[in-house]
Amino acid sequence: MGNKKKSEQLGMPYGTACNRLRKKILFRVIQELGIDTCFQCSHIIERSEDMSMEHMTPWLDSEDPKALFWDLDNIAFSHITCNIGAARKVRTSPEKKRANNAKRMRDGYSPEERREKYLRTGH
Repeated sequence: MGNKKKSEQLGMPYGTACNRLRKKILFRVIQELGIDTCFQCSHIIERSEDMSMEHMTPWLDSEDPKALFWDLDNIAFSHITCNIGAARKVRTSPEKKRANNAKRMRDGYSPEERREKYLRTGH
């Protein structure tokens, strides 16, 4: 009966309200500590509603999932949208990304297409 009354007065389930309050408290702490920068995009996280916590190195299917899951040094803050966008993608170094992009450009290169583009755009 206690939670029902709390839920009625809060206008939402009591557990939901408690989780939102915890997130607001955590967000204030990370702001005060100056660690409110998104792990994925490096921009400041402006609102608690936009913040998520993530594992920098995915723990699922790793060699030691329990250790990686509980490792606080493996936790970072991100925008929810950045976190979802990066979900389960293999993170590669900037050098490897550049090499992959260069290879993709070389593989798709055609002298005929290049000439057509030059005639069309002058570049």
